[in-house]
Amino acid sequence: MQFVKLSYRKTALVIQRWWIKLKKDRNVFVFLIFLLLSTVFWFLNALQKDYTTTIEYPVVFTHIPKGYILKDSKVKNLKLKINSGGFNILRYNLSNNTIPLSINISDMKQVKGKNKTSYYLLSSKYFRSINGQLSNGMRLLEISPDTLFVRLSPKLEKKVPVKAEIKTFFKKQFLQAGDLIIKPDSVSISGDAAIIDSIKEVKTKYTVFKDLNDTLVIKLPLEQIKGVKMSDSHVSLIIPVEPFTESTVSVPIVAMNVPDTLLLKAFPPEITVSFRVSLSRFGSIKSNDFLATIYFTKELIDEKNQRLKVKLEKYPEGLYFVHYSPLFVEYVLERK
Repeated sequence: MQFVKLSYRKTALVIQRWWIKLKKDRNVFVFLIFLLLSTVFWFLNALQKDYTTTIEYPVVFTHIPKGYILKDSKVKNLKLKINSGGFNILRYNLSNNTIPLSINISDMKQVKGKNKTSYYLLSSKYFRSINGQLSNGMRLLEISPDTLFVRLSPKLEKKVPVKAEIKTFFKKQFLQAGDLIIKPDSVSISGDAAIIDSIKEVKTKYTVFKDLNDTLVIKLPLEQIKGVKMSDSHVSLIIPVEPFTESTVSVPIVAMNVPDTLLLKAFPPEITVSFRVSLSRFGSIKSNDFLATIYFTKELIDEKNQRLKVKLEKYPEGLYFVHYSPLFVEYVLERK
């Protein structure tokens, strides 16, 4: 940034010195004025002459049959070879108010063959129409391409879920307190059946949120897909954020798959589970919300002094950094 400022100052200083010299040397100053005037007069004189050139003319296709969309028309502009004065050509190129040529699909002819969704039309059909819409003094000589081709494709519409493409970072002692809420959670999409059929979800634009310490409500734009129309361009995203605390509970170990004639006891008979939870849920987390298990197998009957791995198979949603100990326990296998 400092380099840019220095360069700007040097450039300004050079221009200032050059201007002071120019004012002192009147011959150079007069020469530049006459050069500018002669250039203007030459340009005006050139614009009064007639030229043959090519300009672009916009095209739109209308009356597309219900249940179809325009697939891949490569013609969005016709190239018109015209003859006209320089002023008319300059005015046309500078203006943005040209009315597009409207072409009715039903006026086009179907291409013979198996494909019944391809159409063509000779551009010469609109020669008079285009020539009449050109500015006075502009004469149409030729239209390119000489034949217009369009293809239609079956249109498909369906509803797909919205996925939030985000990354969250929280301030110390804060965490997400529940699921993300997206409104609406799904959108309708429509377009070429071949494209729509392959789309399983729509994503928001990737966004990073830093230093969150309170519930965030924000609008996010949806990632646009080429050739696909969406019922919504934005969705509302709610990220519930709360301060959290650390807690522990003791969870009894349950022996699974044990035959009716046997008894499998674990030592110790319970594990300690530690976790982080939002303050609003701290008092609602109970021991019976968890399930810790060990599993009986036939090999246990013959093996001695073996430990069994404890599995924490169930715990409430919305807990973070869940750990438990011990991971392995001793066991005793007895007959009833």
